[in-house]
Amino acid sequence: MCAICGWYNRKKALNKERIIAMNQAAKHRGPDDEGYMVIDDDMITPFVGEDSVKLPYMDINTTKELPGFLALGHRRLSIIDLSMQGHQPMYSPDQKICVTFNGEIYNYVEIRNELENKGYDFKSNSDTEVLLLSYKEWGTDCVSHLNGMWGFAIWDNEKKCLFCSRDRLGAKPFYYYVDDDNLIFSSEIKQLIQNSIVPRVINESMLVTQMMWGISDFSEETLINKVRCLKGGHSMIVDMSSRDRNVSECIHVYCYWDIDTEKTKSNSFIKEAFEAHENAVRIRTRSDVPIAILLSGGLDSSSLVAEISEYYRETGRKAEDINTFTSCYEGFDEGDEREYAHAVNKYCGTRENLIYPDEKDTFSAFKDMIWHVESLGHFSTLGSFMTLKEVGKRGIKVIINGQGADETMFGYERYYTWYLMDCLKRKGIFAFVKEFIEAAKNSRLSIIELFQYVIYFNNIYIRKKRCQSRMAPYITKKVANIFKNNTDVEKYIKFQSLSEMQYNEIRGTQLTHILRMDDRCYMAFSMESRVPFIDYKYVEAATGIPESMKIKDGYTKYLLRKNIENKLPEDVVWRRNKMGWPSPRERWISRLDKERVEDLFIDARSSKFFNIDAVKKLWKKNPNAYAVEVFLSTELFMRLFGVEAA
Repeated sequence: MCAICGWYNRKKALNKERIIAMNQAAKHRGPDDEGYMVIDDDMITPFVGEDSVKLPYMDINTTKELPGFLALGHRRLSIIDLSMQGHQPMYSPDQKICVTFNGEIYNYVEIRNELENKGYDFKSNSDTEVLLLSYKEWGTDCVSHLNGMWGFAIWDNEKKCLFCSRDRLGAKPFYYYVDDDNLIFSSEIKQLIQNSIVPRVINESMLVTQMMWGISDFSEETLINKVRCLKGGHSMIVDMSSRDRNVSECIHVYCYWDIDTEKTKSNSFIKEAFEAHENAVRIRTRSDVPIAILLSGGLDSSSLVAEISEYYRETGRKAEDINTFTSCYEGFDEGDEREYAHAVNKYCGTRENLIYPDEKDTFSAFKDMIWHVESLGHFSTLGSFMTLKEVGKRGIKVIINGQGADETMFGYERYYTWYLMDCLKRKGIFAFVKEFIEAAKNSRLSIIELFQYVIYFNNIYIRKKRCQSRMAPYITKKVANIFKNNTDVEKYIKFQSLSEMQYNEIRGTQLTHILRMDDRCYMAFSMESRVPFIDYKYVEAATGIPESMKIKDGYTKYLLRKNIENKLPEDVVWRRNKMGWPSPRERWISRLDKERVEDLFIDARSSKFFNIDAVKKLWKKNPNAYAVEVFLSTELFMRLFGVEAA
């Protein structure tokens, strides 16, 4: 689990200060080691840096220039094989291929055994070497053999090409910038902008979409023009055999994996899904450092505690060795789940740790969060960000969490909307009414609230008018026009079927956003997040289960509840009051340093997008307003990343 970066310049005009700055900007992702590799014609030269483990390589800080056309950088968070044998970038014994890799290959033990049977010798116990030799054996098809999360770049000296890839669901990031002479890539955007070649100009379309609709991560574009992300399930090949062509002409991006939510649904997928999930949980406990579990008290994280504690006992380990972490808030009863978390820990025999996030300087905390998440942020996320900060102080490196279960097993209340409409189309009004009543009975929504959900989420016009009305007095005509004319984004909000909706939730705006936030918030404090519910084998099977088995008798995630009901307290399994890791938003806002907030209104970089005077008046009248939060996020993002309006 680490950070990667790289720079290809076809004119061999690499600058060592820039590549070092790119690498150092992600020190939080990899505080344990630092490394570099420079590639020239038929020569690979390794370098160390100021944070590197002791290796007999040249120090990049003392070399005068970088001898080559491609430089790779790496920051390491040591999880598998803690020795210097896991140092990166790593090259093969024959020095024909080398890799810089961020992530974990969970099935590295099985792949290693397969490769050893084919005659390969291993010099380390790392999953990085398994990845390197997997490429040597299977080439670019190596990704089809991997189960894990990754963003990596592999240099192939024989083919003179760079092979880059991102894991199927996009748990690990990969950003890049391309012009005629350069390809620059990294794990985080903040690394890219350390290189002055990358222009710092706001992407107006993406900004307006985030401002108005509140959605993100649905395309390759980011908030900075020409900075793109390699989407989950995609790979990129960069042909460097001839440096006479523009770099943009040498790049081929393609999709190697996707899900099929339109396939014929069958109950046979139920057994397949939960077998895949059990394996997913177990292989994610592989680690050379202790693991912990983030326990909210909700169904998803509680089920993981039950499954992992059971696995520990089966393999001769003690459940009490498993630490769980739960956030609590004094005076915020509607967001306090310690009662459920305590019941889970007591039932499973795991060790309970309660975290009390209580940051006084919320302006600095919010600013820090924006820097790490690299997009607009919300005060409701601040509680989870500060929780992870406290967990990180305890020296934890690996945490398992329950993200992804809602998208695969229909856990959000808004899913009732499409489920009920699908029921109406297929079974008629009487079935619709029956399911409607059951949903109101077995969720936290009243009949009136559920009716409002059905109307709101099924009507794109109403949704668009709401987004427009809450921001209209506070935005410029420029924003209003972009919002009005950018109708392409509506396909990520309006769906004709449950299958279409689920595809978008997993591959469009929902899970993609969650996984980006998950990666950045954990890695901000040098921790690895492992997410069993996004194991690709589980996702493939889960999307084949009939929708009527996921929402049943009015319960969301019905199958997950049934699968775990004998392993957890009944009150946890059949909870109706889903919380979703809430935090006291108004408390954080009330603690903002007013002088520092008001400084943001002076010479605001975002003045082309906001009616600054109107937002300032709103801030004084109602600091909790959505428009104030959006302004603060936008202005902080533009200042922190040095981004200008076009």
